Amino acid sequence: MLDVHFNDWRKNRTPEDKKRKHEMNIFELIFSRKATELGLTIEGHELINIFCVGNERSPYSLSKRTEIMEIEVKVPYNFLEFLCLESTEAKFKEFKRLIHLYVVPVLLEYSPLPKDVILELVDRSLNQIPNQNYEAVFLAGKTPKKSPSRKRVALLKGVHRVEGFQLYCEVYDARGMRIVNKLLVEEIGEPNAYSRFLGKLKWQSESLIVVKSPYSSWQATIEI
Repeated sequence: MLDVHFNDWRKNRTPEDKKRKHEMNIFELIFSRKATELGLTIEGHELINIFCVGNERSPYSLSKRTEIMEIEVKVPYNFLEFLCLESTEAKFKEFKRLIHLYVVPVLLEYSPLPKDVILELVDRSLNQIPNQNYEAVFLAGKTPKKSPSRKRVALLKGVHRVEGFQLYCEVYDARGMRIVNKLLVEEIGEPNAYSRFLGKLKWQSESLIVVKSPYSSWQATIEI
């Protein structure tokens, strides 16, 4: 397993900056999953945790925290440079630059794989991000689930993008035509934040669906 995470470690961050720190998460998520799938690893460590201190005079430092299987890297990069970029494509280009600038050197030093293999796997993992249209789409709530008559099918679909997370309920009729596409939740793009909405979907009747969170009192109803 390999997990890469960038942290905005600047002083005097504004409340708005703190709200937007999640915008890189989808890139980290897709990159890390693909890298793990391809076998890109660091022996004895699972996390490369990069702290962007936002100070050009701050020295680069690296420490291995073997007890928690983490390599911690402090870099002078100002996370605001990423946040100020407007388009998803521009943000991805900057993320790609940061991976090569700060993550690749760690991999070259600590991965048991040869240099040419590491570079190839890094590029393949990065390419997976635009290949997935810069988003992760997944089913939740053990769906799809059929209605009591078994003529309709409902599913919960999560969509994680740079802008954040959205949870939809979609319902299809017996012909496979979508008859409902309801937005249930909008949340920041942070799995720890939106996971509380990934609850259970239950058909109450042929025309009523209820989605409940297993972790809170939140619930949503969908009428057909």
